[in-house]
Amino acid sequence: MFCPKLWKIRGETLQGDKRLLDILKSIAPEADEVAGLILSYTRPVPKFAGVQLWGLQKAPQYNSLCGIVQDYNKETDRYTIELIKPHRKIRTRGENLLVFSKPADQKKLPPPVNCQVVVIGAGAAGLAAANKLIKKGIKSVIVLEGRDRIGGRIYTHSFYGLGSPPPSEPAKALTKSQKRREARKKKAKQKAQEATAEKDKKESKDHKLVRADLGANYMHKCWAGDDQAVFKLAQQLKIRVGLAAGGRFANTECAGWFDEKTGKPMEPLLIAKCHIRNTRHHARMSKTALQTTDFKTTIHKLLKEAESYVAKRMNHTLTEMEKKIHFKITSRQWGYVSLMEETGMALMRGEKNELAGYEDRDDYGGMEHTRMFAMRMLQHLKENDSPKIHTCTKEFGGGQDRLVVDGYHPFVIDHIMGESKIDIRLNKSVKCVHITDPKGGGLGLRDNEYWNAGPQNFKRSRSIVVSCRDGSRYNCQYVICTVPLGVLQSKSPFSSIEWIPKLSAMKRDCMRVMGMGTHNKVVMRFKAKDVFWPAKTPQLLCPDPRFHFLNLHAYGKTGMMLCHAWPPYADQWGKKSDTQVVNEALVVLRGMFRKVSTSKNHPKPVESVVTRWDSDPFSMGSYSYLGKGATWDHIQMLNLPHPEVGEPRVFFAGEASSAKGYQCVDGAYESGIRAALSACMQYGIVEDK
Repeated sequence: MFCPKLWKIRGETLQGDKRLLDILKSIAPEADEVAGLILSYTRPVPKFAGVQLWGLQKAPQYNSLCGIVQDYNKETDRYTIELIKPHRKIRTRGENLLVFSKPADQKKLPPPVNCQVVVIGAGAAGLAAANKLIKKGIKSVIVLEGRDRIGGRIYTHSFYGLGSPPPSEPAKALTKSQKRREARKKKAKQKAQEATAEKDKKESKDHKLVRADLGANYMHKCWAGDDQAVFKLAQQLKIRVGLAAGGRFANTECAGWFDEKTGKPMEPLLIAKCHIRNTRHHARMSKTALQTTDFKTTIHKLLKEAESYVAKRMNHTLTEMEKKIHFKITSRQWGYVSLMEETGMALMRGEKNELAGYEDRDDYGGMEHTRMFAMRMLQHLKENDSPKIHTCTKEFGGGQDRLVVDGYHPFVIDHIMGESKIDIRLNKSVKCVHITDPKGGGLGLRDNEYWNAGPQNFKRSRSIVVSCRDGSRYNCQYVICTVPLGVLQSKSPFSSIEWIPKLSAMKRDCMRVMGMGTHNKVVMRFKAKDVFWPAKTPQLLCPDPRFHFLNLHAYGKTGMMLCHAWPPYADQWGKKSDTQVVNEALVVLRGMFRKVSTSKNHPKPVESVVTRWDSDPFSMGSYSYLGKGATWDHIQMLNLPHPEVGEPRVFFAGEASSAKGYQCVDGAYESGIRAALSACMQYGIVEDK
């Protein structure tokens, strides 16, 4: 039976265990009341075990279940509380707790929902999988998403600038006379706008809505042509794109280099010299990687050995400025989403060694060669100024990376949602996937028909129970799991998934050696007249290791500047506020263009956004990388279904499980389709040739 208990914080005597009441008071001191509902139990349990903690607040956006008391330790006098949805942090007896609130009307949990396939995650992989399943005739598909939005790590943000739209008001019924007055006002306003149109033409750009991607924003591996599914889709939908300067999204050769200390352009010969030396390091690293059998060797170790080897050959030691530039180049080339000390050498073993012998070519890096290299850099920089925005085609741009100008969400996510009617449940953080023997109410393991893949498998028992943290349950036949690697690694208590039975030791080993990296961004919008950096140059760099600037203004996004940030700096944002991060980026950017910034009185952005993908409980990082000891085979093993013995019941998808397109949207998209086809095969549905 249920035994409710209610504690009033104001005006009444508190009852029950004092320690728990202290916790309740600290959880919601401003609340009108705090209630605890003791769940039914049939055997003795610690006092207050199973209590659901709720808090009533005025703000309706915070209404949600806060947590459940799991256990009480008499020795430490502490309760173990499973937290559901955080509001704000507090401190109690040295322990970090979180604050929650309770819905005004407590409702009973709904009964389990039955379906054929549950897809966990509504990112590119999850939506692609659901779309494919529905197209193949499997209509009973439910997508569970922990966030309050779809898209996953595709997140296109709208910047409204000075023209931020006011809150919408409900329409009012007008009388005839009021309608006439409104019509006259509208006509007068239209005339006034026409009269000042030319005057406001310049400033109108500041009022225009501009979109920028806070997650994925480039199409990679376009050299694969139609074999790259997202690139092929972009051509079919005639998506607007702009070529990445130098062909690669974080290119350091085709970039404007400026000293943030002096505000002056850096000497092209110095930049060319560092790039030439980096090429020789690369050649040496590739050779050593192919000769090394210990996959625990890191990129950092290979680089240090290459630096020592080339320094002896050249009889030259790097200066302090050359070390800064060299670090910027190498970290963008190999360790952009991870520290080079944590990145495995398998990354280099997977590439073609086209630089064999360059480490020993002493003519490569001579004065004449350096001048030619510098001239070529300047020429490429000039050619890439003001990148042309064009409809995506294979012919224009070849294999270069392409920036998705209007955002990935309108391109991929909206396209998928427009193709099929997908049942998506938001705010559904999956807690457990429990697989049992399919029996009762359908075909079981002992039925011969069960093992004959075909339409009769639609009659199989829904023997997988997917439980969410809000108490909802979904009974299904198959699961497609598309959560990021950071979630699979159980890095957050708010998104970790318990697997019953456990994932295989081999799959857990893959999750351990592979890493989830951090790539955060600072996106700022300035007034058009306040742009103080070179308006036409796409890539802007400086020796400061923290930021890599992408000039979105050059791609037609007026006043927009995007700052890439990678480890170790991006990992330190948790200790800083958004304002602090934006100010640090501004200091560097203003320093690079000190003279112009000063002449414009150091303009501030109208809007700014700071991403924190590493602390987002439903991503726990930006994208995967091959960690120390990892190989390309680990990606393939991560891709294997669960369980690995007997009938597959759970299929995996996402960029981390795609050797063909890992770290990229195309990898997530293609892996989602592949997982859907694997599930279809269990029903005897085969992909058309």
